[in-house]
Amino acid sequence: MCDPCKEAYREYAALQRRKAKEGRVRKPEPLSEEGGVQGGALSRDGAWLATMGSSLERPPWIAVQRTDGGGDPAAAAPRILFEQAELTPAALGLEPPRLRTFRAEDGTALYGALYEPRRER
Repeated sequence: MCDPCKEAYREYAALQRRKAKEGRVRKPEPLSEEGGVQGGALSRDGAWLATMGSSLERPPWIAVQRTDGGGDPAAAAPRILFEQAELTPAALGLEPPRLRTFRAEDGTALYGALYEPRRER
C-alpha cells in the first residue's frame, strides 16, 4: 500500500473509532452493485467519498458523495461528476467486449477485448 494510502487509511480508521465511541457507526454497505474496476478516496476529514470506475458495459465515471448523508437522504446519493454515457457499447451499436488472452511466440501473455458488431435479432 502506498504511503499516502496508508495515511488516508489511518485517518479513516481514527475517524471510525471516534464515531464508534459516540455511537455513530453504521453497518458497512456496498457502494455499487457493478462489476468491473472501481476505486475510491476519502477526503481528509472523512466527510466526502470520491468513487471512480468502469466496466465492460459502462465507460469510466467519477462520483462524489457525503459520507454522513448531510442529514438528507437525497444528499447521501452519489453525484456524478464525469461520465460519458454516450460511449457505452450499446450506444455505439456493439455488444460488450469479450475478454481474450493470447500467447505470443515467446510465451508472453497478451490481453485484449474483442468488440463484435451487434447481432441482428
